[in-house]
Amino acid sequence: MRKQLIVPILLLVGLANSYGFFQFSQPADVIETNGRIRGVRDRDGSDFVLGGLFPVHSDADGGASCGPIRQERGLERMEAMLYTIDLVNNDSTLLPGIKLGFDIRDTCNSENIGLDESIDLVITGSQLEVETCSNADQVSSGNTTAPTSAIIGAAASAVSVPVATLLRLFQVPQVSYASSSARLNNRDRYSYFFRTISADNLQAEAMVDLCIKFNWTFVSTVYANDFYGEPGIDEFRSLALDRGMCIDVDKGIDADFTDIQFENLAGQLINSTANVTVLFASHHLAQKLFDQLKLLNQANGTQRRFLWLASDAWARSISVVSQFNESLAGLFGVAPHTEFDVGFHEYFSQLTPETDKRNPWFSEFYEAYIGCKINSTCSSPFSKITDEPRYRQGNFIPLVIDSVYSIAHALQDFFNNNCEQPFEWHRSNRTCRGQINELNGSALLSYIQNVSFVNPTGNKIQFDSNGNVEGIYEILNYQRISNTQYEFISVGLWNGTRTAGNRLKLNESIALQFGINSNDEIFSGRVSQCQVCQPGEYRQPGIGSCCDTCRNCMGQYYSNSTQAMECSICPNGSWGNDPLVGSTGCVDIKESVLEYSNPWAITLILLALIGILVIVFVSIVFGIFWNTPIVKSSGREQMILLLVGVTMCFVWTFFFVSKPSVGICFFQSVGLWLCLSLIFGALLTKLIRIARIFLRGHTSSRPRFTAPIFQVLFTFIVVAGQLVLVLISLVVVYPEASKLITDNNLEAPSVVVTCASSHIGPLVLLVIYDTILVIACNVLAILTIRFPDNFNEARYVSFTTFALGIIWLAFISTYIATSEELQAAVISFALNLSGFAVLACLFGPRIFIMLFLPNRNKKEFSSHRQKKNTTSIDMHLPNTSILDYGNATGRNGSHTNTTFTTQITTDSDDQPLGILKSGDNKRQSSAISPSHISIAVKENDKETVESTAMN
Repeated sequence: MRKQLIVPILLLVGLANSYGFFQFSQPADVIETNGRIRGVRDRDGSDFVLGGLFPVHSDADGGASCGPIRQERGLERMEAMLYTIDLVNNDSTLLPGIKLGFDIRDTCNSENIGLDESIDLVITGSQLEVETCSNADQVSSGNTTAPTSAIIGAAASAVSVPVATLLRLFQVPQVSYASSSARLNNRDRYSYFFRTISADNLQAEAMVDLCIKFNWTFVSTVYANDFYGEPGIDEFRSLALDRGMCIDVDKGIDADFTDIQFENLAGQLINSTANVTVLFASHHLAQKLFDQLKLLNQANGTQRRFLWLASDAWARSISVVSQFNESLAGLFGVAPHTEFDVGFHEYFSQLTPETDKRNPWFSEFYEAYIGCKINSTCSSPFSKITDEPRYRQGNFIPLVIDSVYSIAHALQDFFNNNCEQPFEWHRSNRTCRGQINELNGSALLSYIQNVSFVNPTGNKIQFDSNGNVEGIYEILNYQRISNTQYEFISVGLWNGTRTAGNRLKLNESIALQFGINSNDEIFSGRVSQCQVCQPGEYRQPGIGSCCDTCRNCMGQYYSNSTQAMECSICPNGSWGNDPLVGSTGCVDIKESVLEYSNPWAITLILLALIGILVIVFVSIVFGIFWNTPIVKSSGREQMILLLVGVTMCFVWTFFFVSKPSVGICFFQSVGLWLCLSLIFGALLTKLIRIARIFLRGHTSSRPRFTAPIFQVLFTFIVVAGQLVLVLISLVVVYPEASKLITDNNLEAPSVVVTCASSHIGPLVLLVIYDTILVIACNVLAILTIRFPDNFNEARYVSFTTFALGIIWLAFISTYIATSEELQAAVISFALNLSGFAVLACLFGPRIFIMLFLPNRNKKEFSSHRQKKNTTSIDMHLPNTSILDYGNATGRNGSHTNTTFTTQITTDSDDQPLGILKSGDNKRQSSAISPSHISIAVKENDKETVESTAMN
C-alpha cells in the first residue's frame, strides 16, 4: 500500500516542479513589529485561513523575547505546513474550488509570545463576537479577510496549554503536531484541542515497557518542570511503581536553572548507583545537563556514564546528541513513529535563499545551518540544505502534514454532508449552496473529531474521544557506526493498539548497543536494578530510597529463595548453615563436649595416668617397707585412706572428660565431693591426733580414741557427712546431662553438654562443709607446725594442707571465670593437682627416705633436743617393755646419782607408748607416739621432759 502511494507522490512532485504550483517563489505578507519578524501570511482570496504556531526562534530572557533561530524543529516544520497547503490547494479531489490561506506566527518557544500571537490570530481573523463589524484587517488588495478557521500548533505543550484555553473561548479548533502533554487530554478544559502526536501517557508506557524488557528496574528520572515534563514523568513514575520499578534520583529542571543548579543535579546523578536515567525534557535543557555532566567528570577525573532513555522531545535531536557522542552512545529514545516523506524531501531540497521568497526567515535559517553569510561567504549557486551530511528529515514533519490534512478532510466531510452538488462556496457569508447555518468553529469541531483518512505515508489518521491519535512509537538506539560516526538506528516499535505484553517489538536482527565504557568498548548489555537479594538474604525497606536493602539472614535465621521478604527461623536444635554471611538452610547444632581429642582432655588424661602410676609406685614402695619404722610411724591406716582419696582424684578425671550422661553426671557429682572429703577428712584426723598429743602437756594419761580404728572411723564420719549432703543435692537436682546453647555472636552456637548444676541450697551446704574442713585443716596445721623441729610429721601434714588450700582457693576464681564447656576440665585439673600435692608433700619425703636414706628408717632417735640442766639419755625402745636406767648431771657440773626407773610399754606399733617414770618414790606417766618419746626426769625435786623424734 505504501509503495503504491509513493509513486503518485513522486509524480505529484514532478508535476509541481513542472507546473510550479508550489508557491514558495511567491512573496507573502510579512508581519513585523519593532524590527522583529513576527510572522507571515497569505489571506488574499482565501476561503479558509489556517493559523500556524511554530518555534522558528528559540526563547531568550526567560521567554520574554526571542533568541537565535532554531536549526531544528522550527522552520522545517513551518515549511511542511506551507507544503501541505500547496498540495491541498492543487488537489482536484480534496476541497476543489476552495483556497486555503495561512497566517503563521513565530512563538519563539515562549508561552507569552505564543499566547500573544494566538490572540492576534483571533483578532485578525475577526473571531470576536462583534465580527458583524466590517473593520477586519484588510490586505493590500482590499479584499475581505477570511477568519482563522483553525490553528496548527503549537509545538511545545507549555505553549499549547494556554493557547488551547484561549481558543476554546473563541471556538477555534487547534491541531497540534508536537504537544504531547497528558494534561491536554482534559476535554472539559481543552475541548477544541486535537493532536496528531500521541499523548505522553502512552509514551510513558512505552518507556516503562522498554525498562522492563531490559530489566532496568532501578532508574533515575530527570524532567522539566513544565506542562511537558511533569505530566509525562508523573505517568512514568506511576506506571514504574506499579511494575515494581524503583526510582532513585527524581529531580525536576526549571527553565531558569543556573549552571550551579545543573551542576548539583549532575552531581546527584553521578553519585547515584542507578545506571539508567530517564530524561523527560526539551532538548535545550538536556544539552545544559550534559554540559555540566561533562565538566563534572573532567573535574573529578571520572568517566561516569549513563544509559539515557530519551523522551520524544530530544530523542532525535542529532544537533544535541552529536556533541556528546561517547557519553550518550547507547541511549534509547522513544519517538512517534513516522515514515519518511519523499514529497516533502523533494520540496525542501528546492528551497534556497534565492528560490524561497515566501518564507521571510529562510535566509537567516540558511546562514545558521550552512554556517555562512549570504552575499559574502555562502557559495553560489546556493547549496541545498538536504545535501548537508548532518541533515535528517525531522520525524515530526509527517505530523505537521497530518495536522493540515485533518482540517482539510474535516472541511471536505462538512461539505459532503451539508452542501448540494455541484458544490458552490459563498465566501462572503461562509456558506455553500444548500447550507443553512454558517460554518463556524463549533460546527467544524465535530467533523474534526470524526475525521478519518489515510495520510500520504499510508497511515490511518483518526482521533479518539480525547482528541488523540493511536500511539505508535519508534524505539531508537544511538549507535557508534565507526570511530567517528554515530547514528540513530531504529531498533523496534511500540504499538499502543496491541494487547499489553505484546506492544513492544524489537528487531532481533539488529545488534543493540548500550554505551561505551571507559576502555572505549561497547557495552553489549547494561544492568540497572536494585540489588537482587540472593538466597541467604532478605529484603529490608531502604531508608531514603525505594530500593530495598538486602540483609543477611544470620544466626538461627535463613532464606532459600531470591527476593525473600523475611527470614525463616531454624527449628530448635539447629542453626543457620552460614550464620555470618547468610544462611540458605539449617544444620544441627554441634554438641560441644570435652572430647578425648581436646588438648585439655589429653593433658588431663596424661596427668591422671601419671598420677595413677605414681600411686602404684608409692603403694609398691609402702608394701615393701610396710613394717619399717617410717611406715609404721606415719599411721598406716590413714595413709591408705589418703592413697584411696588421691587415686579417686586421678580416676575421676576420666569421668570429667567423658560426654555427660546420667551415669557420668552421677559419678561426677558423687566423686568430686567424695574425693575431697576423704582427703580432707584423713588429713584433719591426722592433725587432730598430733595436736591432741602435744597439747596435752605433761599429762601422763593416754589420749582417748587415738587408736587406728578410731582414726578410720572419724575419717568415715567426715566422709559420711559429705555424702549425706551429696545425696540431698542429687534428690533436689537429678544428675542428668543438660544442653545449654551458648551465644557466639551469631556464629554457629555450641550446645554445651554439661551435667545439670546442683541446686543452690545443697550446693552452698557442700561448699560450706568442704570450706570448714579446709579451714580446720589449715588452723590445725598452723598450730602443729610449731611443734618440735625434729617432729617432721606435723610439717608434712601442714604443707599438704596449705597446698590443698591454695589449690582450691585458686580453683574457685578460675572456675567462675571459665566457660561452661571447660568447667569440668578445671575441676578435673584441680583434682589432679590436689592428688599430686598430697603425693608430693605427704608421701614424697617418706619415699625418699625409704629409698635413698635407709639409715633414717630406724627405731632410734636420729636427732634430739638437749636442754640446760638435763641429762641426755640414749635409749633403745624394743617392741616389748623396757627398763632403762640413767643418771643426770647437775646444773653446776657435779654428778648427782639420781636413780629412776622408766617403764615404756607399747600397745601396738602405731600407738602412743605409756611411759612409767619412777624416782624418789614418785610415779608419773606420759603418753608418746611411736615417733616420739617423752621422758620425765626428776632431779632435785624438779621434773624435766625430753622429747625425741624417731626418724
